[in-house]
Amino acid sequence: MRYLSFTILLLLSTSITSTGQDQIANFYKVDKALISVHRYATEHNYQLTKESIKSAEDQWNVERAKLDTGHECSAVDQLSMCNIDGLFSILSMQLDHNSYKALKSYLMELIIELRDLRESTNIKSYPIDYLWTAYQEYQEMHHTVHDQMFGLREWFEFEDMVNGVGESLDAYSMLNDSTFRINYPEIDIPKHTLMKDKVNECFLNFIYSLDSGYTPDFEWPCDELGTVLYDLILLYE
Repeated sequence: MRYLSFTILLLLSTSITSTGQDQIANFYKVDKALISVHRYATEHNYQLTKESIKSAEDQWNVERAKLDTGHECSAVDQLSMCNIDGLFSILSMQLDHNSYKALKSYLMELIIELRDLRESTNIKSYPIDYLWTAYQEYQEMHHTVHDQMFGLREWFEFEDMVNGVGESLDAYSMLNDSTFRINYPEIDIPKHTLMKDKVNECFLNFIYSLDSGYTPDFEWPCDELGTVLYDLILLYE
């Protein structure tokens, strides 16, 4: 009887784990399309941006239906899903007005809503969320570095921004390969490892460049970090 009970529990546990992994794995299709939206909006490519928005919204609707039927959604979850629905409409509206800068801003809002929804539905340590967080923090840092007035920031405020990027990259680096295989079955693990190491190397080079305290000395290392970080995000596309 004990053996039978253990077997039933094992089968139930396997079933729950499998269901959870299937649900997580499907998110990567939404992620891929959203990355394409960002890339083509950056290039101001109207047609491909439009196609990518539609692809992302279609994939989101599939995932949304799964959440509605397979998860007891809280009021916060429902609000997040409604916000995501609305943000997809806003993306299309901004594209129709050729407002690519505003489109990318709303896209980042959508990505944050999606991250919060994942966390509230118990999907933790989701790789692309760490990268997007690091990228957002990097953009603020980049603006400060290239601004003649240093973004009107004190040095300690700038250090806080740099530390924010570092913390996001550290959290990402601590994820093991199995996390990537579960969430992104199509990812090239060896190539990913090389690109991740390159990002970490560039971040260290940027940190070393700060020792001079002279802004022009760390403009180029900052730019290089942004390039390799975005390339790593594009690997998920």
